[in-house]
Amino acid sequence: MKGLLLTLLTLSITLSAVIVSVDRVQKVAGNHYKNYTSFSEEGNTVTNTPKEDYPAPHLLEGTFDAVDVEVDLSWYAPGHFPLHWFGYESDSQHYLDNNTFGYGELQRARTYYTGQDFGMEYPIYIEKISAAFIETIETWNSDQFRFIVGIGAIGAETVLHTSTWQTANPTGEQCEYTLPATLTMTEDWFVEVEFGSPSNATPTLRTNVHEIGVDPDKTNSSWYWTDGVTDGWYYHSYIPPYESEDFAFLCYGYTDDPTIKKEGTKSKALASYNIYRDSTFLANTTNKYYTDTNPIMGDNKYYVTAVYTDPVGESAPSNEVTSGPLVQISLPAIIDEFIGLGTYDTRTFNIASTDIGQVEYNLSFEYTDIMTQNLEPVGAKADFTAALAPYTDGGSVVAWERVINSNNLDGTPYAYVVVGNSSTTSILLSGIFDGTDCQTLEFDHVSSVTDASSSFLVEYSLDGGFSWESPELYSIATTIVGVWGSPDHQSITLPAVSNNMQLRFTADLNRKSENYVGIDNIVVSGFLQLIDPWFSFVSPTTGSIPGMSDSDITCGYDATTFLVDGEYHGEITATSNDQDNPEVIIPVTLSVGFFPPPPPRLYMEISGTDLILSW
Repeated sequence: MKGLLLTLLTLSITLSAVIVSVDRVQKVAGNHYKNYTSFSEEGNTVTNTPKEDYPAPHLLEGTFDAVDVEVDLSWYAPGHFPLHWFGYESDSQHYLDNNTFGYGELQRARTYYTGQDFGMEYPIYIEKISAAFIETIETWNSDQFRFIVGIGAIGAETVLHTSTWQTANPTGEQCEYTLPATLTMTEDWFVEVEFGSPSNATPTLRTNVHEIGVDPDKTNSSWYWTDGVTDGWYYHSYIPPYESEDFAFLCYGYTDDPTIKKEGTKSKALASYNIYRDSTFLANTTNKYYTDTNPIMGDNKYYVTAVYTDPVGESAPSNEVTSGPLVQISLPAIIDEFIGLGTYDTRTFNIASTDIGQVEYNLSFEYTDIMTQNLEPVGAKADFTAALAPYTDGGSVVAWERVINSNNLDGTPYAYVVVGNSSTTSILLSGIFDGTDCQTLEFDHVSSVTDASSSFLVEYSLDGGFSWESPELYSIATTIVGVWGSPDHQSITLPAVSNNMQLRFTADLNRKSENYVGIDNIVVSGFLQLIDPWFSFVSPTTGSIPGMSDSDITCGYDATTFLVDGEYHGEITATSNDQDNPEVIIPVTLSVGFFPPPPPRLYMEISGTDLILSW
């Protein structure tokens, strides 16, 4: 991007389509704009969409009244904004290196503002302005700058205020300046920065690059440039995909509550507002507030639209708010159960809604003990990093060898055999390994066995190589499988296993065929079940609980499998619409053992004045 900027700017004198004098563009209006979330505590987020056919209300807020059990809504009319920061934006950024001009001075930079770009009706009241600077290109000659605010087109401007000299922040953060008096704008206005060291344009402005598709004749940024030939105001235009550029200026202001009425053929008369709850029409009002006196239990999602007449139309929705009766979930802190060895039982725990809102919940369970052990027998595993071992060549005419070269499977050494002048049956044998509880054989390979007499097959033995099982695990012939750098991956289920297993990879290659086989990353794997699953939900795992009520959840505990005396652990995760506690984790402990014998039966007998106890 920096190189592109250098090229365009140094050609500015002869290519006026690239840097265009603003004398030919009297109206400089922005195309990209955004109402920003303030970078100070006093700002507000505004999301009104500007220049709509039917402008929408905005800044909808909702508050739940727990005493009267109702939701109070309020919003701003289209065109009415509280104090907030706003400015032009884009979807990517770069930093303008003014020294790439190579000559001349960048005296000052200016951005024009149009109220309609932000959905704001005049008059607009401005209390603060700001600019962003960056010192990543080179060290500044000066950190001084000042703001100029005014109205009018270039060459016919009226300056409304010039600030004292300010000190720029070199970290890219906005530098705020509070105007000594609020400025009232009744027409388009501009914000300008004058540089403390013009010849180097320092401090360096942080800039935003427009997104694709912006008309370069409608940029809102310009600067005064002294190039030694033609001094004056210029605006910048990029070739695609970077069409034009804005300086990172922001304004902090507000508008009055306008009376939107029919004014001319292109305007509309604002009549009323429609209120929607959960996307369903709820009510219509001419006010900018409404009370929902009968909200449903749980979350209520509201938005508001503006209704227009002459011509009749309805705006897009405002921002959406969620409000309603408060939701509060109550769950046990821990669950601790005991069952007898070899038994199955069900137990319950309680979920309660302790406020008037309806709880919507979802339950899941996860074991926290190590339940399984992964198995990868050493005798079967090979990535050939250091040697063929634990694999060996089976006495082949052409032996398998460990190689690494430009032809590779994944950038690491691999086992390889290629036929020469003599035909070969090349055998690669694994070590003897215990395959008990293993399920899968995996490997990567690249094989060229295109000759009619060539093949590649993989076999397994359950008796240490004394005999080989049929059918084989894998076989190919007269084909090419995989390519160098992108091998074929095989994952094969072992039909049977034993504690005395062996693998055999056989490349049967016909002489002078140039056939070959490369193989890598051989793994036999499985898992050993250390602890059998012992928990289950009997009750549904999702549900609703009305406000101020509760429900029991039934769970199953199973010690009929291979559990032994001891403790077993897991945790229940409960997610819900409780905004304060959207996720609650409940530790679960199951103790398994023998039940203690029942207490003895006690008998009492009165004999005269004596009380006789027996058991």
